Amino acid sequence: MGRMRIIVGLLLCASACAASGASLEAERADFRAAWALAAKGDAKALAPYLVELKDYPLYPYLQYAYLKATIDAQPDAAVEGFLAAQDGQPVGDALRRAWLLSLTRRQDWARVLAYYADDTDPALRCAAVSAHLIKSDQPDRKAWRKAAEALWVARSTPQDACATLFAYLETQGLVTNDLRRHRMELLLEARSYEDARRLLPTLQADDRAWAELWLEVAADPSRELEDIQVPDDWRYQELLLANLRSVARADPARAR
Repeated sequence: MGRMRIIVGLLLCASACAASGASLEAERADFRAAWALAAKGDAKALAPYLVELKDYPLYPYLQYAYLKATIDAQPDAAVEGFLAAQDGQPVGDALRRAWLLSLTRRQDWARVLAYYADDTDPALRCAAVSAHLIKSDQPDRKAWRKAAEALWVARSTPQDACATLFAYLETQGLVTNDLRRHRMELLLEARSYEDARRLLPTLQADDRAWAELWLEVAADPSRELEDIQVPDDWRYQELLLANLRSVARADPARAR
């Protein structure tokens, strides 16, 4: 909603250039009041403003704010009608994103596939991959397993948007030990230690021992590295190198 607030603010400024006087100020004040109600999903309080502002240039943004706030409860026809009316407009694209995420939560895969457009947004990518993989009558579903695995491993994948997909992968036994290990490697290298701790209990014993040592060293690398003894294993060598670099950044003289 933050980006949309900026757009609405700019459009309000533009409308001020096209009109003047007390009527404009009253309309702008009404719009701001209506926007707050729409963003809260307060249909009853919003209704009179929708009548008063029907011809206001930013009227579609009020519709957007209300539909987004109530997206999980909206009839499909109401959202589809708005998207058709605002096709190609920023406000339409913004609601399409919110709806696709709602459809993913509902697992309405047919509509996800119908409304998804090729997009770099990781959350929407998750929606599309979920639809292709989970929808049982998709002829190409097996081909999408690699895409799902890539999303599971990637540190940047939004966990909430991909929750349905990740739960499916787990229940189908598609999250292998190699995938867990690879994700842990990426998390540790990126110093995403909270996420690493959450993943830790799911690892096999030997992988868990290595990851636990990494987390222990990362908590105080300058102390832990002084007398550390590790197996002759590339994972442990990488542990040493990564944490030595951490010490070097914090205390270059000591790292020598």
